[in-house]
Amino acid sequence: MTVAVYLHGVGGPPEHWAESIAGSPNFDGVVTREIVYNDLVGLSGGFGEADETPPELLTHEHAPWGSRASYAKRQGELRRLVNADPTTVDKPKRRIPAFLPGDALVRLPALNMRDAGHYRYNSEVRAAVLERVGNELDDLKSEFGDRDVVLLAHSFGSVIALDLLHSTPVDLSMLVTFGSPLGVGDYWSPHWQGEGKFPYGRLGGWMNMINLRDPISWQRGVSGRFPQAVDAYVRIGDKVGGIGGYHDPGTYLSSELFGQVLKAVDNLNAIR
Repeated sequence: MTVAVYLHGVGGPPEHWAESIAGSPNFDGVVTREIVYNDLVGLSGGFGEADETPPELLTHEHAPWGSRASYAKRQGELRRLVNADPTTVDKPKRRIPAFLPGDALVRLPALNMRDAGHYRYNSEVRAAVLERVGNELDDLKSEFGDRDVVLLAHSFGSVIALDLLHSTPVDLSMLVTFGSPLGVGDYWSPHWQGEGKFPYGRLGGWMNMINLRDPISWQRGVSGRFPQAVDAYVRIGDKVGGIGGYHDPGTYLSSELFGQVLKAVDNLNAIR
């Protein structure tokens, strides 16, 4: 039994995200939950004096998922699963240029990214968000016992998920990021780059999905910055915005690849 927990991006969770995976045979027995934090970042006004002090790296950690070598074995099997999926496409040899720096993205009102800026530049906001997400994940693990907990982190939620894994003792069966900005330059999460910082013992695996039509990820995977992830490239969605759009979480979560990976979580996590 798997508990799929959705961590939204800017603006809060859309109502249809869970409906996107309902009814598929790959999700029989999957329990869906969501964690909401947008009330903590939806502040009015500017960012004030920037405080970019990163969360403190957790150095004393338990390791329920075993060693770094065990993690590498699971990721190797995940990579084979991704490569065998007929819906994945090759990494583009030429990518569209990412012409807007991260700081401009969060400051331009027309882009509706100011919530992400408040998280980035306000240490109290970051701490409050991480505390809530961590506590709610702990509550879910207590509620569901030994069931696999898979965190589905969409867009800006992927930034929060990475902060959470590095700075709190949470452990996850799998992290799935999609529509993530983590691969676009080094504006987001530069403090977590480096082999010695990654919490191998508290994570079963990490897949990052890149929709080549999604303007948020700019056709860029995250493995160039965070080699612990398996990048999976797809070409999905039938319109720019709204339900079924290129960045819509429902577009990712209803994909065949996501269904196959979620179905395989038990087998992947048996590898130690």
